Amino acid sequence: MNLTAKVLPDNVLKFFERIKNHRFLVYGGLVRDYIRRQLGEDTVKVDETDVDILLLHDDFDEAIDMLSRHTKALFPALIKERTVRVVVGKDEAVDVAIVPTSVDLTKYPFDFTVNTFYCDGRTLLGDSEAEIYTPFKVSWQDIQRRILRAPNPQWLKEYPFGAIRGIRLYCQLPTYEFEKETLRVYPYALGVARWEISPLLIVREFAKAISYSLRRFAEALYLTHADRILFSPLHKVLRGKESQHLFLAFSAFDDLLYTDKYGERWGKFRDKARSVLENIKMGVSKHRNLLNMTGFALLLHDIGKAVRDEGHEILGSRLANEITERLSFFPNERWIIYWLVRYHMRVHEASHGSEEAIQWFKGIRDDSIKYASLLLATADALGHPEAEEPEAVIERFLKLAAQVE
Repeated sequence: MNLTAKVLPDNVLKFFERIKNHRFLVYGGLVRDYIRRQLGEDTVKVDETDVDILLLHDDFDEAIDMLSRHTKALFPALIKERTVRVVVGKDEAVDVAIVPTSVDLTKYPFDFTVNTFYCDGRTLLGDSEAEIYTPFKVSWQDIQRRILRAPNPQWLKEYPFGAIRGIRLYCQLPTYEFEKETLRVYPYALGVARWEISPLLIVREFAKAISYSLRRFAEALYLTHADRILFSPLHKVLRGKESQHLFLAFSAFDDLLYTDKYGERWGKFRDKARSVLENIKMGVSKHRNLLNMTGFALLLHDIGKAVRDEGHEILGSRLANEITERLSFFPNERWIIYWLVRYHMRVHEASHGSEEAIQWFKGIRDDSIKYASLLLATADALGHPEAEEPEAVIERFLKLAAQVE
């Protein structure tokens, strides 16, 4: 199987042209997603192509100097000593690892086998086609069997950011499952990650994961024990009697945003809400916006039930605030999550016709907060299928949306 340069973004192609006199390998998400398309498997958000370059060069200093001279900006990596992120255009970047040519790639700490496919960059540019390689025999098997496997699970202990990225991979690849031996090392790796990795990087990766599927994100937290390590006491809710309701609510959130199963009227509301919430950027990453914060708020909205049911939204907002502070969310992100958790029951009251709650909701000046509140509360209500039919839930919240516009 060969990779064609046609799938590369223009800015990345220009960057490749600049470094074509040096030996480099293209690897990671770009090659993986190309293979999956060739095998007839749908890929998620292929327009956000993930490009990595592995630059094999004997002279590390010369390679770094070459990169710094030929790119718009160069930032030192926060994780690996000899990895740099190169910005090649607006919202486009490539990860470049400088590795001596003597390095045995099978011993290089790749995070997952599905990310170890690579091709020779010069061949890709010269002939517009390059053969795909992998140092691990199981890579081809894993992508066909749809398994997320660490080539050497012990690497995740030494490279805990790879474990964090694995959670994103689980969300990005909706039909893939973790391999058992890989899962066994997760609690230790994430325990290391909690102390050794910048919380900002963790939140960035988690925001990306939520943008694929909140339901899969919650499942990944549950499977890897990240709910206990990074979001405690969320694990008490996810593993308790509330777990079914929460997972149904997370699944409903995905459906509300990414499917047409709730009819044309909801589709119009959804498109408007997504447009508003996705355009409100938060933090320093394009993946962190108000829609992502709404996902985090839904994840944490019932966390107060880990302690008590009565007044859980008040206690839950405090717990959510403690978690987001520990994970170094930005102040505006923390406030949004706190507010959405604190007042989600008031939105339910308004949807059930409480005049006082409706007037309170009308008094909210920020329309984006209204959209976020309605999305969260609708998903929450759909997470209780025994209460009423989905059509009635949607109609109830659409009516409230019309009242407060």
